[in-house]
Amino acid sequence: MTPTLLGLGDIGKILAIELMQGRYRKIVENHFDRLVNRVDFLPGGSVGEVWRVTFTDSFQVIAKTLSEGSTSGVNPPISLEKEARMLDFLTTNSRLPLPKLYYSDADLLVMANMPHDGQF
Repeated sequence: MTPTLLGLGDIGKILAIELMQGRYRKIVENHFDRLVNRVDFLPGGSVGEVWRVTFTDSFQVIAKTLSEGSTSGVNPPISLEKEARMLDFLTTNSRLPLPKLYYSDADLLVMANMPHDGQF
């Protein structure tokens, strides 16, 4: 089955291909022991690109990858590990509604999808 790519500009298409067919897809599929069916780009990230990943069984997660060029010329290099540690800290030490973090490394975060109506 070929995954569908929706709502993507040129850079988004390149990143989606990496996520869908490259190592990100393999990491996500192996971690959940499920096959990815679809990836939707979610606009609005500044340091990274955010994606809603839907598996063949309709289970959904959110994946964040570093943006193309976001680490070039930055010292120390940008890493998503700090964001993962912050989410862990806030989950333990606050009552904020936060997504469950399923997986993290330097350039990939995978967390629970938290559907909402766009209002705070």
